[in-house]
Amino acid sequence: MDNKQVRFLANRMLVAVFFIIWGVMWFVFSRDGALGNALKVIFVAAGVFHLFSAGRELLAYRKTGEVKTRVDERVEFNNLRASRRGFVFLVAAFSVMYAMRGFNMLNEVVFTAAAGPVIAAGVMVYLLSYHMFERKG
Repeated sequence: MDNKQVRFLANRMLVAVFFIIWGVMWFVFSRDGALGNALKVIFVAAGVFHLFSAGRELLAYRKTGEVKTRVDERVEFNNLRASRRGFVFLVAAFSVMYAMRGFNMLNEVVFTAAAGPVIAAGVMVYLLSYHMFERKG
């Protein structure tokens, strides 16, 4: 597996296995309503779909020795730039939150409740930055 594209397929398979395990554990250890059950099924189905598609591509690679190119230098560079923006946003946002907590402007409940939306905003900054860098070229 010295080809970088094959490592990408292996990583996709690992993420798929993670989604399957997460969905199954969510099924076993929680009792949710209809929306929770639908999300569990979506996680497991997405994991199974990605596992089969990556496995099929890996088998095709073993037969032919060729992999469909998905990752090149431009994609990796744009990913690095976008992840840097997302990480800087997260560090800055959590620094502000910790400073506000230090000056007793936020209590523990508000700090904990705000952590989730801050992380979601950081992920959105990453995704939007990546999309912007990909459109620029």
